[in-house]
Amino acid sequence: MRTFLAAIFAMAIVACDDEVSSSGPAPLPLGADPSPDLSAHLRAVSACKTNDKGELDMSCPAAKAFNDWSGQNVAWIDDSPEAVIAAAAPFRQDASSAVRSVLVRLYGRFVKSKNALAKKELIELFARERDAGVARQIVLAVTQDSRDPELRALLVGALASEAELVRRAAATGLANKLELPTGKEREAVLKALKSDPAIPVREALCLALGVGEDEEMLAAYDAILDDPATPPELYDTCLQGLTLAWSLTALKSRSKGAYERSMRRLETGPRDDRHPMGSAIGDVAFAKPETVPFFERPRAIAALRALLADKAAAEDTRGAAASALMMMTPEAHGELGVPLDEARALLEKRTKRLEAAPKK
Repeated sequence: MRTFLAAIFAMAIVACDDEVSSSGPAPLPLGADPSPDLSAHLRAVSACKTNDKGELDMSCPAAKAFNDWSGQNVAWIDDSPEAVIAAAAPFRQDASSAVRSVLVRLYGRFVKSKNALAKKELIELFARERDAGVARQIVLAVTQDSRDPELRALLVGALASEAELVRRAAATGLANKLELPTGKEREAVLKALKSDPAIPVREALCLALGVGEDEEMLAAYDAILDDPATPPELYDTCLQGLTLAWSLTALKSRSKGAYERSMRRLETGPRDDRHPMGSAIGDVAFAKPETVPFFERPRAIAALRALLADKAAAEDTRGAAASALMMMTPEAHGELGVPLDEARALLEKRTKRLEAAPKK
């Protein structure tokens, strides 16, 4: 019976050769080995395209067919990494970015389980990859096990990529508020934080980087926040990054240096439109002395009151201060420092702006 089914399957593959090139192979007979079918799907997918992020164009019939097939065979894929990798091996250097994107998608499923062969394949794929989108997909895949030394080395290398979207993915993978970077990683993220030409890369690092009491790291934040040329979005994100370095609930080590720097900026500004503080203010509002022993609630309330009352401050920043004060002192509107109607109007404008802002 098995021999008969195998023969039928072989004939189906031959008979559907034209279909393989356009939309994928015919459905597998019950009990057949999925490996040949995976190979057929990879051949078919070569006719598809990827977008600039390395994602498969799902309007392509072969891409949709592969997606359906992988969903139907997810148990086999997850339980048979060696068979999957063996079936994919002939396609490692395929000219089609779509095929290579599918390989990354497949190998990426095995990263969390620490499969050594999948790790090796991803490292070798990245070393050869010239399509920025597919390289980004590889970086995203390896971040699932970013504690692995070899995969972290890949991320450090990716932080020097010519492609912004690859560096951005690497920055997100390397930066971790819960852990302080050391050695080559520290050198790489510090260099990128100071000088990467792409604002989104520096934003990703500012927001997620663990700084502790590393004076050089803190000075890099200061340099960004003190530079008159810093774009408003980068200022806002980096100030929030400093605030998270002491206020984030899950932190193992809270940075008092970051606390002093972020509080000082709330107290003294600058507070104009080029120096927005809304994101940082939101995190200050949730800080608790029982979680952050050095957090001075009266100091924070005083800073926010002064900021809300400052007519020269950016309207959005004043709205964030109004929101924070209402949360921190809900029973004492007199502590707002401005009429309640004025505070509510500022808060309403900020809420509308946030609702209308495009999602990042």
